[in-house]
Amino acid sequence: MRIGSVSALVLAAFALAACEGSPTTGSSASNASLALCGLSCPDPTDGGSNDSDGDGIDDGADGDDSSTDGGNTTNLTPTTADVTIAVESSRLVKPAGNTTSLSLLTAGTSPATTTTQILSGTKPTKLTIAIDTNSTSNGNWPTPVQMTEYLPGTNRPDLTGGNKGGTNCLPNCGYREYRVYSNEVGKERDESLQVWAWTDSYAAHYNNESGGGDPAHQAWSFGGNKTPLSGMPVGGSATYNGRFVATAKTDNYLKPSGATIDPNALWRVQGASTLTANFGTTAITGTLTPETWESFQTGISGWYMKTVGVTPGPPPAAPSNVDEPDYSFYNTTIALGGTITGNTYAGNTAALSGPFISGDQTMYGGFFGATGAETAGVFHVTGTDPDPIGGSAGITDPRRGFLTMQGAFHGTNP
Repeated sequence: MRIGSVSALVLAAFALAACEGSPTTGSSASNASLALCGLSCPDPTDGGSNDSDGDGIDDGADGDDSSTDGGNTTNLTPTTADVTIAVESSRLVKPAGNTTSLSLLTAGTSPATTTTQILSGTKPTKLTIAIDTNSTSNGNWPTPVQMTEYLPGTNRPDLTGGNKGGTNCLPNCGYREYRVYSNEVGKERDESLQVWAWTDSYAAHYNNESGGGDPAHQAWSFGGNKTPLSGMPVGGSATYNGRFVATAKTDNYLKPSGATIDPNALWRVQGASTLTANFGTTAITGTLTPETWESFQTGISGWYMKTVGVTPGPPPAAPSNVDEPDYSFYNTTIALGGTITGNTYAGNTAALSGPFISGDQTMYGGFFGATGAETAGVFHVTGTDPDPIGGSAGITDPRRGFLTMQGAFHGTNP
């Protein structure tokens, strides 16, 4: 079984099969903690593959080697591209050498003009994102294609505080959603692109929806009007408050008997972000605090949103017991840490709070605007939630749950 994997505001999410069996430790339907499956628990996401042409890539149920099965030849340069975190089936792509993954948004104009359009009140109605993972798997990613704005998505509320955001804010929304879809033989496509825009910075999320479930490819990036080095503070500190959006995956938890909500799912998460930059010591720290977790749940035949810290009232204020148990991972926060270099920063700290042992901790960010009053960045973290044993005996058949999260954050310093 896979024992260490995992995967915001507006993403497709699909429920995963529950890990069957009776918990021997952990929770009941009213306990805030979770029981964790051991190493013998079957992987709920292993559904086999169909590699009809023998190229090592799953060709999907129809056996067709479509454009979503590879063909990407993108080769970008850091001078014009955006720093990006690439994820394959909830697993972080490790770029070769001392590099990062890269991406480039284009509206058919120069990079500078496209940035101006994204940050403007009208935004492009068509966008293409090219992704260079800087890894050996780059050729397995889809070839870039132009996507068209999906108005029903764009017109949803923008909870990130983007410029001119809000319900029914067209054409002046801070958020834009783009889609491309084709069922033509050999050219199957089902991809999405989200772009959040603020005053001087933006964040983007690409998702390869083909096949449903845990996306084979997703990428998070950020860019905008970078602060010139001459405009960067040379001392003191500043605090940036804003929002973050993310995708998450929980896996290998036991669903308590009688529970309606399955703890094993793909989630879209949003919440508050706070970062403090100490320009004298070049250290940056921050905390991302989830406020809502949303997933598609078969137990209620639709979308479920958990608001963190809110206890549901009795029926008819809330469906009977639908919000129980109050799973402990809802309350997990992410601690960020890195080092400032010029007008950017990076670090290997994106630690999950609570009992989690964090791994694959990565975060990148930058400062934007004439004097660095705005910051934006991306992060990825995965963790295991082990069941404690204590000092009286050796550890056998360890039980653990998994959480992976990746996304983008933003903040301003008034």
